[in-house]
Amino acid sequence: MKRSIDYRDMLKQINEVEGIPCKAKETGEFIKLFCETPRDIRSLTEFLDKKGKEYFVIPGRAEKPIKAVIKGLPLDMNLDEIKIELTNQKFRVDKVNQLKKYRTREPLKIYQVHLLPNENIQDIYNLKTLGYTTVKVEPYENKQSHQCFNCQVPKDVD
Repeated sequence: MKRSIDYRDMLKQINEVEGIPCKAKETGEFIKLFCETPRDIRSLTEFLDKKGKEYFVIPGRAEKPIKAVIKGLPLDMNLDEIKIELTNQKFRVDKVNQLKKYRTREPLKIYQVHLLPNENIQDIYNLKTLGYTTVKVEPYENKQSHQCFNCQVPKDVD
């Protein structure tokens, strides 16, 4: 929620009057609000809408897609074909893209898939074939080094 002069009174009203259990943490010009259940989040957003407050919602970890890489597919494999094959195996595919070499931008035989959560999402790592081709599926790891532009010193990224 965007910080306002009366934000402390607003927090009190959210918790005590509206009965929405909510904790807050100050972060610059915004106040991060944390609720325990999706129902509390819906109630909070309805309340903030009614009051005309500026806010944005960050989806919970459970709603974020997981990233995996598929190795072993041909270099010229069609991305839509990969998506269709995975969808036919009951995976909820958000996006598929082919990874490239960092400097030359040359395509690699590695495809990154973004899967939306469902009951069989972890089965992606047990996948042995895709499109009649033997594959290996691994969690995606970003191996690029990240650099802080303030001091030009590499920094660790989670």
